[in-house]
Amino acid sequence: VGAYPRLAHLLEDTLARLLRDTNVKGVTPAVSEAQAEALVAAAAPFRDAYLAAAMGRLNDSVTAAFPGGTRPLPTAADLQKCIGRMHEELKAVAGSGRLSVQAASGVGSALQLVAERAEYMTAGGPEARAVSGPATAAAARNIALAGLLAEVARSVAALLPRLPAAAAAVLERPLEAVQGAAVEAVL
Repeated sequence: VGAYPRLAHLLEDTLARLLRDTNVKGVTPAVSEAQAEALVAAAAPFRDAYLAAAMGRLNDSVTAAFPGGTRPLPTAADLQKCIGRMHEELKAVAGSGRLSVQAASGVGSALQLVAERAEYMTAGGPEARAVSGPATAAAARNIALAGLLAEVARSVAALLPRLPAAAAAVLERPLEAVQGAAVEAVL
């Protein structure tokens, strides 16, 4: 299951080469589009198992970094592990256009989970929103949380130019959700 990204890349490259190299004027290609799709579909159980395992890894890293509630904010090490996991999942599928979109969807779900968990971790009440005098403990916590969320968004957004356009597009809304949660934490 862990080697599925290599299999997907191999399948896509082989099929593309077959279609390209056998596309001679007046002769049908060695593999039709329907046959190519059927071959990719034959590997679907492996793809599904890989994506489920990747989603599990992403959820575990988000839950470890952002446990929710009034628990302490993530440490720098926890945050870097969470961000690193997102980077690893996206880099592992970089060779496959189809799989990169599907993996980006999983990373997008993880980013949505970060935004939701951050909302639960945001301190509320009048002391968190006080604007006069020095920052209260609640306000300082919210400011720190906003900084952590901004780091997650910045780090994942830095990968967008290196991803296929379709995969980058999948991540735009989840990144906006994380940025929105950061803004909400300090408003």
